[in-house]
Amino acid sequence: MKMTQKKLTQAVAEHTGLAKCSVRYLRVSSQRQMDTDADVVQDGNSIDAQRKAAVAKERALGLDNIREFVEPGNSAQTIEKRPVFREMLAYLAEHPEVQYVIVYMMSRAFRNLRDQLNTKAQLTGMGVTLLSTKEDFAEGYLGDSMQAVIGLINEMEARRNGEDIKVKMANKARNGGTLGPAPVGYLNIRKRIDGREIRTVDFDPERSPLMRQAFDWFATGRYTVEDIEEKLEDAGLRLAATAKWPARPISKNGLIYAFRNRYYRGEILYDGIWYPGRHEPLVGQDTFDRVQRVLDAHAGEGTRTRKHHHYLKGAIFCGRCQRRYIIQRAVGNGGEYFYWLCRGRQDGQCDQPYIPIEAVEEAVEQHYARVTWLSPEALVVVREAVAAAVATDSSLPPDTRERLERRLLAIDKKEDYYLDLAAEEGWPKAKLRSKIDNLRDERQQIRRTLAHADRKLATGEAFIQCGLTLLERPHEIYAESSESVRTILNKAFFSKLYVDGRKVTGHEFNEPFDALFELYEIERQGRTTTAPTINKADILEDVGLVDHETLVDLLQPVSSDGGWSRAAVVGRAGLEPATRRL
Repeated sequence: MKMTQKKLTQAVAEHTGLAKCSVRYLRVSSQRQMDTDADVVQDGNSIDAQRKAAVAKERALGLDNIREFVEPGNSAQTIEKRPVFREMLAYLAEHPEVQYVIVYMMSRAFRNLRDQLNTKAQLTGMGVTLLSTKEDFAEGYLGDSMQAVIGLINEMEARRNGEDIKVKMANKARNGGTLGPAPVGYLNIRKRIDGREIRTVDFDPERSPLMRQAFDWFATGRYTVEDIEEKLEDAGLRLAATAKWPARPISKNGLIYAFRNRYYRGEILYDGIWYPGRHEPLVGQDTFDRVQRVLDAHAGEGTRTRKHHHYLKGAIFCGRCQRRYIIQRAVGNGGEYFYWLCRGRQDGQCDQPYIPIEAVEEAVEQHYARVTWLSPEALVVVREAVAAAVATDSSLPPDTRERLERRLLAIDKKEDYYLDLAAEEGWPKAKLRSKIDNLRDERQQIRRTLAHADRKLATGEAFIQCGLTLLERPHEIYAESSESVRTILNKAFFSKLYVDGRKVTGHEFNEPFDALFELYEIERQGRTTTAPTINKADILEDVGLVDHETLVDLLQPVSSDGGWSRAAVVGRAGLEPATRRL
């Protein structure tokens, strides 16, 4: 019979009296266990205790240890997810002199019976015996049966512990406790309260001011995520070093994740459900909501700032096919040149020629001089009408307020009910998440309505008054402004500028200027078809511009959620803003 290399090596070792070889497999399920007493013992207290027990076992059996495998902080339930264990199996296949694998306990190596039986069969095929420092099993089928029983018990215990941990974590989240490491800007700390040590979170004195500033910067809408990333790096923000990563600046993706993370506004996420947290919010609700709107706007506007940035990007569209213009780089004898390229031409669907950058810049500036802006008389009428609407605005009717407050109480009770269900196993989490999110959205809208009901529409008035000030001399302001200010002006006035060749051929106004200009157009038409003695204010009032309810609808969206409700204005005035062609 032909002997295998393994048996041949073992036979030689027994004949020559050489010591039998062994390897150790030491494992902990979390990185925290690796750090316990790490200043005194290598790899932490748990690994050190396992190592000492394995050394004692090797000495008792006269084994010569030739390799140690340490699985650090890996809580995987199967060996497929344990890279060090797989490394050990590959090592055994290449080193036939190894006869034993020493583990502290079977439960340290295996979390389920299937892995234990499969691995034991694999080791037996290689002539390797698995030994436990705390468990002694007899030889033969009795020993195999005992190991199987122990493996089944270990699997049941692991599953029971897992379920117990899930219940405790759900309860902690339901009570507002932070689960795991706190995000950047916060610190996991320990406090002593009434003689008891508790784990909690607090603001990081070094990083929390910078993260709060990042939210404030981005909420203005004047910066991209890349801009904030650069500003934070210049300000000295560094993520705390970990076992895997050194201290480093926060990345773009890390910033986006932080801006979307509701933890910063005081909530806790567990199993897809957001719970009210006990920690203090880093940013207010209004700031967080503005950041979400800016992120959504950046995601949809299609303007990239990394390559070929220009203050007109995202604002100009082809006057022939209505597709967006992009910047195209060209290199010639005279050096490097940049042109505007229609995306329709790029796709072979438009005949718009390449347009020099400078030609479009000049065309937009000239367009500001050609647009029919509000006349000085109309500006005066609108200013007075806005002021009057704000001065006479009233609070919510008592019955409406009472109804909304009753609805808030009902929402609170229903949310508590759904959160209790979400903390239990077996309930459809996706449906519960949807119901909870809908309730919270409704609560937020009601609270916003109540909070702003007793206020005058000062924010909306200020916005429109500022816009009207710009309308007093828009061309002069644009011509004298820097590129950054021109970007703001274009985004404030126009949603789209249509360019054909070297000329702007049309535009679409942004809200609320679209409604104001539609009303003004009607006023101008009325002036040409009506007797000169008719007062301008009367004409504007006829089309609804100075009607109290119309102006309240025009102003209210600004003071409530920072947006504009075109439907409110169009619905009352009977207007549908249209694209203007020159």
